Amino acid sequence: MSPRYDTLFENATILTMVDERPLIEGAVGVKEGRIALVGALPNGAEAKRRINCSGQILMPGLINAHAHTPMSLLRGYADDYPLKSWLFDKVFPAEARLNERAVLAGARLGFAEQLCTGTTSISDMYFYEPAIAKLALETGIRASLCNAVLALSPDWSPETDRAMQETEVLIRDFHGAGDDLIRAEVSIHAEYTSSPRVWRMLAALAQKRGLGMQVHLSETRAEHEEAKERNGGKTAAMALAEQGVFE
Repeated sequence: MSPRYDTLFENATILTMVDERPLIEGAVGVKEGRIALVGALPNGAEAKRRINCSGQILMPGLINAHAHTPMSLLRGYADDYPLKSWLFDKVFPAEARLNERAVLAGARLGFAEQLCTGTTSISDMYFYEPAIAKLALETGIRASLCNAVLALSPDWSPETDRAMQETEVLIRDFHGAGDDLIRAEVSIHAEYTSSPRVWRMLAALAQKRGLGMQVHLSETRAEHEEAKERNGGKTAAMALAEQGVFE
């Protein structure tokens, strides 16, 4: 019986990203959402859709390893500031005014830009992430999503923190959704926006649920040095590691 595919990409120069065989001239066949063929096209192969890739390169999608996709709305809003001033004086006040509708508009724009330029998978950190997960399923982008916890108040509580509540909803409703297209992750915003008690709590949550962890870490020299002052000479990485964050 002749092999059947849903889609055949034919006559392509395939960039495999595998050192032992970086280039293959041939075809890629897709069946039921999975790659079922890479290489020479079998005789008599049939497909519902055939795409001639002659003269083109076919390669895996690009991966955006760290994104705040809805911040496409804030592009150019506050350039050329030191990180702390940019974040606390400009970005946090602006973000406090964004509702779910605005965040989804930014996410939709950001997803469209990434997909149009070959990025098919992202690690994204923002808020209203359950709604963003639903949008990601609609657009078909692969996404590892988290809602970063900021615990700047001394009376911070996981029972009332929006990031914690949204993380639980994200895990419950979307982890593994879309045939594992969406993955929920746990996130500490940064060493300087929370405390060891919070790090331990989130590290334990990630380990209990078998989830990945996202965190901003030593992005500037000032942050690095200030972390050492706060932690008795230990870097932010060392302080976080002591609480199990990288386990």
